Amino acid sequence: MRQPPGRTASAPRAWPLARGPGQRSISPVTEGPPTGDDIAALSRSELEEHARALHAVISVADAVHRSTDFADLAERAVDAIVTYTRYPSVGLFRVNRAEQRLDLVAIRGFGPEVTRSVQTLPLEGSLTSVAVQNRAVTTSHDLARDDRLDPRAQKALEQEGFVEAASVPIIFREEVLGTLNLLYRHAADLSQHERAVLLAIGRTIGIAMHNRLAAEERRALDERLRRAEQLENLGVLAGGIAHDFNNLLMAIMGSLSLARSRIEDTDLAALMGEAENASRRASALVRQLLTFSRGGAPLKRATANVASIVRDAAEFVLHGRDVVCEVRAESALGTIEIDPTQLAQVVQNLVLNAAQASGAGKRIVVELERRVLDAPEPPLEAGPHLALTVSDEGSGIPADRLARIFDPYFTTRPAGSGIGLATTRSIVTRHGGRIWVESEPGRGSQFHVEIPIHKTQREPERSAPSTRLPSHMHVLVVDDEPAVRQVLRRMLAAHGAEVGEAADAEHALERYRHARDSGRPYQLVILDLTLVGSEGGVKVFERLRAIDPGVRVIVSSGYSEDAAMSRHTEHGFAAVLPKPYTWRELDEALGAALARPR
Repeated sequence: MRQPPGRTASAPRAWPLARGPGQRSISPVTEGPPTGDDIAALSRSELEEHARALHAVISVADAVHRSTDFADLAERAVDAIVTYTRYPSVGLFRVNRAEQRLDLVAIRGFGPEVTRSVQTLPLEGSLTSVAVQNRAVTTSHDLARDDRLDPRAQKALEQEGFVEAASVPIIFREEVLGTLNLLYRHAADLSQHERAVLLAIGRTIGIAMHNRLAAEERRALDERLRRAEQLENLGVLAGGIAHDFNNLLMAIMGSLSLARSRIEDTDLAALMGEAENASRRASALVRQLLTFSRGGAPLKRATANVASIVRDAAEFVLHGRDVVCEVRAESALGTIEIDPTQLAQVVQNLVLNAAQASGAGKRIVVELERRVLDAPEPPLEAGPHLALTVSDEGSGIPADRLARIFDPYFTTRPAGSGIGLATTRSIVTRHGGRIWVESEPGRGSQFHVEIPIHKTQREPERSAPSTRLPSHMHVLVVDDEPAVRQVLRRMLAAHGAEVGEAADAEHALERYRHARDSGRPYQLVILDLTLVGSEGGVKVFERLRAIDPGVRVIVSSGYSEDAAMSRHTEHGFAAVLPKPYTWRELDEALGAALARPR
């Protein structure tokens, strides 16, 4: 290592534990610990110096090994250095290889300006980085002229009277975990023996640091496993809630939509329409819980009114809030293959997050455009994408929290649940897209979402039921909830259909076989995917196909983590009908199923 200008290497000297300005070491020693012959040749004062050096190493080791965690270790380490080596100015840094820097974790004996200027050090091109790279004590004899120091830190050190520095690597099994930076206001001229002692202290701290970091990693892993178990249990609970709750909403929505189609009073019809929309929003809340806890595979369909979905979702979540929201949607978005309900969830979560971060009267901007990416970052591929940006004028997000904002249960607000952004990321990921955030404290945040557009075909036109559905249909309804079977019977009867019912697999198979053998086969089967106390819908479908390979089955459920809902055609189903649904949505599913050949 080069010597800075104006200095020459000094002769090795004994451990200068109590040396102050102007003091010299007692006598030269060879590098490394003294041998038996060396010790015999040492004077009493030299033996005392070696004893004090050994005491310093043991005292530092005792201090750090009594630490409870990494933060406690760092504080104990710098306190021990100050107490037992009598170097009053010391900073402990941890290597951050992901960011290619060293992070200050504990400091003693410096003024506020120096402390502010050395919060991070580069892992390349700095005095400390030489100690990391060479795994050796690195010194500077003239801080004012050493170009390896950051100019701001150099100025602050000079103002506080520091003239020399030594950087000691903290090593565990040849891996550098951090450094100890010792600074002096007088000439130190470390000997080879002194360097060896400092390296011993660095390795002692390295062992303790490795153990504490490993323990924290184990605790973090245990916590992740515990959270995973919680999520799994929550998923089971949410699935049961969704099944029961959406069945109840199905009875409510179905009855409302059927009643609304039969009344002529426009005011009463409008009230029923509002109640129907409220039921749909209640179902969306359950689906959000499911998406967070179990994944919620998207039910994609060609959707032409993406801008309306985004605008309605933003308005709904901001109802009653003193926040201004502006939606800017590109006019030529076209038809996009997407799950409209989950898209609305994404918008609601991001807009609500922006509103909570903003004060009264602040502005939120939602931008929606179709964008062609030529060389996108993984996991995206080149091609057309739906780009959604939600910007706010709120408090912003500190840099140390940006990496965690999408973690389940992580929240910075006392009343927050920590599931909104986690749900959003899950939805975006399952659509093959990505989400990221740009933020600066005090200057607001921008959340960016990009979802690939795989299909651009036109959205199927919705014809009136009378032009699409035949009269005198024969339909079998298989559902374990009596209220659902009852409302479906009424909705189907409005078209003159004859309806058979079954609450479980065995009764469903028996009724289907009997109808076929009697010469009056069912044209359609509406099959609930989850039948409590019975075989699931997929198994029932397989057994129906064994009876009649041409059976037309509409699969229905209140939640969609099963691939039979998200990719129903691949599983042989004629159509899909997510619960709860309206009379019109039922008619669309009936028309789609009857259009498929047997």
